[in-house]
Amino acid sequence: MKTIQILITFLIISVTSCGPSTPVEVDLDKICIEEYKEQFITTEGNLYLPANMTTHGARMHMGIKDTKTKVRVPTLKILSLEDATENCMRTLPAQYSPSDVKVYDNDGNIVPLGSRIRVTGTLRGASQAYCELWVDKIEKID
Repeated sequence: MKTIQILITFLIISVTSCGPSTPVEVDLDKICIEEYKEQFITTEGNLYLPANMTTHGARMHMGIKDTKTKVRVPTLKILSLEDATENCMRTLPAQYSPSDVKVYDNDGNIVPLGSRIRVTGTLRGASQAYCELWVDKIEKID
């Protein structure tokens, strides 16, 4: 019995220590550089619908932009779920309009396009040609 308790304690410590640490705060205009590749980061901007919407497995592509500097990061990869309402979005139909977009923040509220948000996740790629933020958390900050 004592061996099982030790194993369970070790497992809990291992799992909780392997998760992402505190995210690095990065300005949107500096996000797509080698320094932040594969890093757990957080950034802020306004949610927008890219001209070419694509999916990657269970993730949909959305965009984030800075309305003052006009900097855009065209690929936020947001988990696409049909039943959940936290840090995800609904899958879009083949023919969609902006009114079909349903993005949910960390509190389960719908985030309208154009809203100011803070997103936290892991940055994949580090160039303007390939720069994706795989989103874990969405916070509406309007």
